[in-house]
Amino acid sequence: MKTNKLLRINNCIIAFVTLLSLQSCMNYYKISKAPENTSTPEKTIETNVNRQRYFILRNGDSAYHMDSIKNFNDSLTCRLETLPPEHRLHLRKGINGKLRYKNQNQQPIALVLYEVHVYEIKNNAAKAGTNYTLMYNKIQKIEVLEKNKSRTTRSYIIGGIVIAAPFVFMIAAMITY
Repeated sequence: MKTNKLLRINNCIIAFVTLLSLQSCMNYYKISKAPENTSTPEKTIETNVNRQRYFILRNGDSAYHMDSIKNFNDSLTCRLETLPPEHRLHLRKGINGKLRYKNQNQQPIALVLYEVHVYEIKNNAAKAGTNYTLMYNKIQKIEVLEKNKSRTTRSYIIGGIVIAAPFVFMIAAMITY
């Protein structure tokens, strides 16, 4: 009788741990608030071009990869290319809209952590496969993405507690029987 009860408790604990572990240990990113990323559009773009970040032009509902960026006094030029699927995560604000990402086996660091999103006032001239000039005064905002270390760490700590707690309860239940 006691073994049946322990078996049911054990199965419930395993189911509980499985469900919670699916929700714990997540990786998060954020929009950088660093001074070099909140200054003028010219400075932000220049700094991140030098860091070899991946630039994405957000134009209304469209998004393009900005390749071969060249800075000028009041504008930049680039070649717009089709945005590949691996760089579309931030278009949806991460997994489930919560600025979450998964580390892929092939890529130890998610590509979203290297992205810069440049939001432009809608311009119908933006098309993939064309050279494009973007005036700095037409930029609404720039989002430089980086890892959210504190939120990711909290997720792993809570995940570890959630995973370990049922085993502690299971051991305590075995000792009391």
